[in-house]
Amino acid sequence: MADRAFSSHRWLHAWRGNVALLAATLVLSLIIAELALRIAGGNTPQFYRLDPDVGWRPRPDVSGWIRGESETYVSMNRAGYRDVDHPLAKPPRTYRIVVLGDSMTEAVEVPLDETYWRRLAAPLAACRGDGENVEILNFAVNGYGTAQEYLTLDKWALAWRPDLVLLAFFTGNDVTDNSFVLGRHAGRPYFELMDGRLVEVRRPGDQPDFMLRKRWLDLRAHTLDELRLVQLARHDARLLRETLKYQVAPDTQVEQPGLDSHVFAPPASPDWAAAWRVSEALIAAAADRAHAAGAAFALTTLANPLQMLPDPAERQRLAQSLGVADLTYPDRRLAAFAAAHGLVDVPLVDAMADYAAERDAALSGDLSRPIGHWNALGHQVAGEALARGLCAAMAAGRLAPPAR
Repeated sequence: MADRAFSSHRWLHAWRGNVALLAATLVLSLIIAELALRIAGGNTPQFYRLDPDVGWRPRPDVSGWIRGESETYVSMNRAGYRDVDHPLAKPPRTYRIVVLGDSMTEAVEVPLDETYWRRLAAPLAACRGDGENVEILNFAVNGYGTAQEYLTLDKWALAWRPDLVLLAFFTGNDVTDNSFVLGRHAGRPYFELMDGRLVEVRRPGDQPDFMLRKRWLDLRAHTLDELRLVQLARHDARLLRETLKYQVAPDTQVEQPGLDSHVFAPPASPDWAAAWRVSEALIAAAADRAHAAGAAFALTTLANPLQMLPDPAERQRLAQSLGVADLTYPDRRLAAFAAAHGLVDVPLVDAMADYAAERDAALSGDLSRPIGHWNALGHQVAGEALARGLCAAMAAGRLAPPAR
C-alpha cells in the first residue's frame, strides 16, 4: 500500500515537473519570438482610435508599418493625421490648404512625399507667382465618408485657418458611405435631409456600448497591442478575413472590393436617390462652412480603379454590363452640381483614364491586377492633373479666400 502511494506521488511530481517545463519552454519561446520581431523592426501598431463624433480618428504620434496592398512606413503627426507636423498659427506669407478625404487621400500605400496632395505645393506656388509659400495640411482618414469629412472640417481642420479647403470625393464608395441604408456601418455618423435641412440622425458616441468599447480599445492600444506577436496575429487574421471575403474576385470585375457599381448609373431606387442628395448637401455644407471661416472651397472627384483600367475595351464592357454609355456618371453629376452652386470642381477621371490607356499603364495596383488604391504613378498623374485644374481656377480668380 505504501509502495503504491509512493509511486503515485512520484508520478504526480513528475507530471507537475513536465507541465512546468512545458510552460517555461512556451514562455521562453514567446519571449524569444517577441524579441526577434522587435529586432526585425516589425512594428504594426493600431493606428486608429474610436471617436464619439466621427467614429474613428488616427492616434497622434503613432508610427509603424502598414502591410496591405503594399508595405509602407506610416507616421501620424501630433494632430493625429498622416502628415508632418504643422504649427497651428499660419506662418507669414503662406497660402494654406486643408485637404479632406478618405483612404485614397490618406494614401498609406505610398510614401508620404509621393501622395498626390503633397505634390501640389510646388506647382501651385509657381502658378500663383506671388512669392508665397504653399502649405498643404492633410486631414484625410481611411474609411471616411463625406459626413465625417464635413465634421472633421468643422471640429478640427478650420482651427488651422486655411485659405483653401479641398474636398476629395471618391466616387467608388463615398455615396454609399453617406447612407446608413446602403453602407450600414454602425460606427459612422449619418445625416439625413429633413425639410431641406441636413440633420445628424446617428452619432457614433450615442450608441449604447460606445464608451465601453472605447475604453477597452484605448487600454488595449497601450498594453496588448504593443506586443509584436499580437500585432502579427492581428495582421494575419485581417488578411485571412479579406482573403475569404474576396477569394473569388477576378482581376477586373464590376463589383470591386470596397466599391459599388451602382454609382455608375443614375439612381434606380429611392435609397440611392436619397444617398446622392445627402452627399451633395454635405458637399454644399462643407463649402458653406469653409466660406463662413474665410476660406475658399474646391471639390475634386478622384478617379476610381474601374474608370481607369488600362484597357478601354474592358471599361466599355463593364459599362455595357451596367447598361450605361460609360463609367463617368458620378463625375458628371458632381460637376453639374458644383457648377449649379458656383463651386470649383476638378474631376480627375479623364486625365487619369487617358493616361492609363495611352501608355498602357496601371495607376492602381499593377498591370496584372490594376485595382485597389492608386500606386505611386497614379498619385503622380493625379497630382499633375489636379494642380493644372486648381491653377486654372486661381488664374480665373475663383479661389480667392472670402473676407474673414
